[in-house]
This record gives sequence, C-alpha cells and structure tokens, in this order.
Amino acid sequence: MSQANPIDTPMEAKLNIQSTTSGSENTLFSQLIGSLLFIARISRPDISYPVNYLSRFHGKVTPEILGYARRIIQYLNSSKDVSLVYASSSEECIAHVDASFAPDLGNPKSVTGYLIYHFGNLISWGTKRQTLVTVSSTAAEYIAISDIVPELMLIKYLNQEVFAIHHPIKVMEDNISTYQIAESGERRRLRHTIIKQHAVLEAVEDHEIKIEHIEGKRQPADGMTKQLDSIKYKEFCKFIFS
Repeated sequence: MSQANPIDTPMEAKLNIQSTTSGSENTLFSQLIGSLLFIARISRPDISYPVNYLSRFHGKVTPEILGYARRIIQYLNSSKDVSLVYASSSEECIAHVDASFAPDLGNPKSVTGYLIYHFGNLISWGTKRQTLVTVSSTAAEYIAISDIVPELMLIKYLNQEVFAIHHPIKVMEDNISTYQIAESGERRRLRHTIIKQHAVLEAVEDHEIKIEHIEGKRQPADGMTKQLDSIKYKEFCKFIFS
C-alpha cells in the first residue's frame, strides 16, 4: 500500500456494512486487523473506531470488507508522520467520554468511546461496543461512563499516592440529561442500566469523579464512537495529536 494514493480518513463517514452469509474466514484479514488493533492501542487512537468496527466481521469477510481494511493501511501510510506529543501541563486529569446510540442497523448495541488526559497528555483511549442494549441515548451515555470508572479510580488512587492530588477527575459529557441527573444526584430508573447508573452516581457522590457538560460539537470523544466526515475528522485528529 506504500504506493497508494493519499487519503484523508481511514473509513468513509456513516459506513454501515450489512451482514452477509457469503463471507468466510480470511487469513490476510485476520493478520491485518490484528496488526491494526495493536497500532490503534499503542499509538494511533485516530483509527480506533474503524478498526474496532471491522474486527466484528471475522469469519464473514468479503472482498469489499477486506478493501475497507486496506483503506486503513492506506490512511496510515498517508499520515505516517503523525504522532502523540507529551509535554508538561497544569491540567491534572480529564476524561472525555461519549456514546453513539445504536449506530449499527444490524446490531442495536451502542458504542463507547473515551480519551483520558493526564497533565495535558493523552494516556488512555478506547472504543468498544457496549454489552447491554439501551433504549435511550442517556442510558448509553451512563454505560459509557461506567465502562471507564474502574480506570479512572486507578488514576485517582495514583494521583493521591504519587502527587498528593485529591481532586475529583473531570468527566466531560455532552448529553445534557446525563449531566443533569449526575449533578442532581437523582437515581432515575433507566431500564436495564440501573446498576451501572448507581456505580456512576456513587463515584460522583464520593467525589471520585465530577461530570461536567461540554457542547456536542466540542466533544473530541465523538471520533471514538463513529467515523466522522473529513472536516470533523481533521478537527478530531488535531485535538489528539497537537
């Protein structure tokens, strides 16, 4: 793919691959996805969503799906000079969390995406399909926050032990209902997610985390839950790599 034409995004926006019974196992696809998952986890959060999305098609690979995997390599070759930058900052710890509510017509489960910054540096990120089916975007957002609470608790503990920092970790959330419920401490019954909701509210009440509202258009974790168009994707990458 080193001779392929440059490309701006690893996946076309709003791509929705339909499940097919004509697909099969493909060794090359498995090797590609395995390598890309490693790259996404170690140094390239910008390809986390497309790699996670394509990894769902193991055993159902078609030439078209293999082509989508090759496109990610084409994108990496076009952006091989991009890298994470680490520098000193006064910002202690902040997490951007988002959820894409049931984006796949073939599967009703929502997608969690997050970016965790420590002293201004991106130290952890991830994209994952949620384990529960939710009936609202608010419930999906609560699951997204609960997915990263254990990791935030570890960071909070290390901050206390190493830096003597006792402030709650900021969690930036763009769903106004989620923010309002957390802010008021109301334990609203969200169907199928009541345990996860309580875990989040308990972390808030114990001053382990503090949920703050951020405008949807300023939420960088959006790029961890769906493939953005070219303009929004460039802003997403700028936030990560600058």
